[in-house]
Amino acid sequence: MLDTVFLFGAFAIVDAWIFMHLRKVEGAELNLTTASLLLAGTGNALISFVYGCLLEASVGATLGKALIGIRVVRMKHKNAFAASAIRNLMRIVDGFGLYLLGAVVAVCTRCRQRLGDLCAGTAVVEAEFGLASKACALLLWVGMAAGAVWAVPRICAENNVRESPFLNQVVLRIGCDGHMAYLKFAHLRFDIQVEANADPGIQQASAR
Repeated sequence: MLDTVFLFGAFAIVDAWIFMHLRKVEGAELNLTTASLLLAGTGNALISFVYGCLLEASVGATLGKALIGIRVVRMKHKNAFAASAIRNLMRIVDGFGLYLLGAVVAVCTRCRQRLGDLCAGTAVVEAEFGLASKACALLLWVGMAAGAVWAVPRICAENNVRESPFLNQVVLRIGCDGHMAYLKFAHLRFDIQVEANADPGIQQASAR
């Protein structure tokens, strides 16, 4: 969960930049194209893979693992980067059903290994990290969250609209219509309406 929060900060910065550059603006409506969604998804997956692979291969732990005191170790004589790459690629399978599959496999194995660990020849064990290591991990973790809070509004405030030269089909539309904010995806429309005579804090949401 700690790693997810850290990565969410990185995702927010990258996605904001992509969405604000590969988009279409029609009046008060923001239209996200196929290209922007594909690039955002690819970028998020690449960041997550590189983050886990590099840190686990070099120091045996991501920031979240270092903070709570666990480490990835190799049980077989395999290259550290190859083992880490296999372990993180297998998250695609282990993550099925919010990591339900990985949890079931881990419970059934002697060393509590998920599929990624079994394929990579690795295991997660308790480990003691020094105070300096934990402080550094915590500083980086907080720094990423603060950086995202600072950067994302500034990226969104920029007016750098560039028409996507490829895959420019609009997939998601976000806009305002009078007292109503809406989100359109395919033939679905989700409305959030503020009643004119009601308290400002009272909102009504509907979907059609």
